[in-house]
Amino acid sequence: MLNRTETRQPDLTVAAFVDVPYSPALLLESSFDVSVIHDLDFRSGCEWGYNAYFENMCEWDGAHEELIVVPQHYTWPKIVAFVVETAGAVGCFRDKRGDGFPFAWHAGFGLGWLSALALTNRHEAMMGLAMLTALIIPLASHRTLVA
Repeated sequence: MLNRTETRQPDLTVAAFVDVPYSPALLLESSFDVSVIHDLDFRSGCEWGYNAYFENMCEWDGAHEELIVVPQHYTWPKIVAFVVETAGAVGCFRDKRGDGFPFAWHAGFGLGWLSALALTNRHEAMMGLAMLTALIIPLASHRTLVA
């Protein structure tokens, strides 16, 4: 129940944020290794991940004249699958996966995507970030030791 000094904030949808341009200020706070976050590929990956979140929700209208937002609800299992795929659980100790993008780029992509998710679903985005961090930190440590 609200007291007299509280106001209820309206629920924000993806449509409210789809035109918000990427900015590093929108990223969730992470605890990735310095060697990862100072990598230029990480910064690029953050922007790509943030933008990809919204691009996956845009489709052409029936006449193929205008892009419209078709919000998607990401269930926890879908978020888990995204995080595991992004962290590259298979073959993760190589600096580059089969797609040619460096390890730091994948870490950034995951952070950017989860940061966009946090705009409308902060709780699950934070759980996803905890999972991504748990996968990235040991990989970054191994990467540093090998280098």
